[in-house]
Amino acid sequence: MTPHIARRFRTASRPLGALAAVLSLSLSSLALGTAPAAAAETPSTGFTRDFTAPNGLSSTYNLYADGIDRSKPVGVAFYFDGDGQYWAQRPTGSVVRDMARHAAARNMVLVVPLSPDRYGSRTWWESIDANGDWFRALSGHLVQRYGLDTGRVWLTGYSGGAQFITKEVLADRQNWIRGGGAVVIGGGGARGMQTAPSAAVKSLPIQWVTGADDVAGATQPPSWSALAAARGGQASYAAQGFTRTSLQVPAGVDHHAYDHDALFAAALRTHGSSAAPVAPGPFKDVVASHAFATQIAWVKDRGVLRGWSDGTFRPTQEMSRSQVAAALYRLAGSPAHTPPRVSPFADVPTTHVFYKEMSWLHARGISTGWSDGGTRYFKPGQKVARDQMAAFFYRLAGSPAYTPPRVSPFADVSAGQGFYREMAWLHTTGISKGWNDGTYRPGAGTSRDVMAAFLHRYVQHLG
Repeated sequence: MTPHIARRFRTASRPLGALAAVLSLSLSSLALGTAPAAAAETPSTGFTRDFTAPNGLSSTYNLYADGIDRSKPVGVAFYFDGDGQYWAQRPTGSVVRDMARHAAARNMVLVVPLSPDRYGSRTWWESIDANGDWFRALSGHLVQRYGLDTGRVWLTGYSGGAQFITKEVLADRQNWIRGGGAVVIGGGGARGMQTAPSAAVKSLPIQWVTGADDVAGATQPPSWSALAAARGGQASYAAQGFTRTSLQVPAGVDHHAYDHDALFAAALRTHGSSAAPVAPGPFKDVVASHAFATQIAWVKDRGVLRGWSDGTFRPTQEMSRSQVAAALYRLAGSPAHTPPRVSPFADVPTTHVFYKEMSWLHARGISTGWSDGGTRYFKPGQKVARDQMAAFFYRLAGSPAYTPPRVSPFADVSAGQGFYREMAWLHTTGISKGWNDGTYRPGAGTSRDVMAAFLHRYVQHLG
């Protein structure tokens, strides 16, 4: 698993990475399949961007987003480089640029992360569990920040990066991936499933490509055979119920003769989806593969959250306090309520489109707003932070007796901070388990798709 030479006849001089013992570090519990970020940004091409995961590991990644159509769902492809991370550290190189072009043709961004490993030559397979934790946190961050479609996630890796895909990314807490595929080049062994894969993961097309000459002695360490690893990995995955695995063994190809971007492009031509989704969802901007398509359809059918006249739901748009008041009022069944002739809030006129709902929230004690010099304000246009949302739901449930745990269930929420009880209650009831990096992000806004999930789970768990 040496630092690689990506194409046949292309040569470069790079030092071989030393073989080290694999470190097994305990991983934090992660909740997968979570929502896109509250307000999705438009991705832009940029290199050596820093990212630090909750486990303390830090590294960088390169993002390629040229040619992306943000009006359509945007997928994501990840490329995991071999030992030494040659192309990961050369973001303008032809291989990664060509891969980015192939990804963009199917409306996917390309992300090339640099392993956070610090033991000699950078690798993915050394400290594989901790590196996996870092990558899952990074992928969750990118999905949330840019509203990426987890129904179109492609994984490509070479040598040590191939091992990382098959031994970690697709084997442990992998069910955030709901579609896409993988191209595993020059290796790809198995160590069993640490997390039971979902039906969607089991149906991913996974293609192993390892040359007939990529055997023991072809790379370092001399005893390691990429072909044996690939054969064992493909057989293991097939035995565990993965239905679309395949192994290609091209003749005359050794460990340094793979055409990475061509293999990626071929897999996309065979298995990749087009830029436009084939399955419509409840709104024209919410496809069936959206993480919360079911919940959005549920709030639509019950009139709890409504779309716009142009047929859109605008899932990443943040909810304002007045909009939340309307949603909670409808969730409660739009109960009989006569709003007072004089508004309880100085900044909410009785003519406001959601005056009835906000005054109902006040009457129920779900939100009494802010007091400033004896005058109360609701701030109807202000975005609702996630900690405030927890308080709204807790009070909607009647402020039930609840003793929060002494140790916070979220990495970024301390036991003594404001609304801790309410956020912990949200976790205990299952209304929100937070993001896949173990955080709750209490100060972040609440997007409409996340709100749909909150509303649906509230009814599921509390009736």
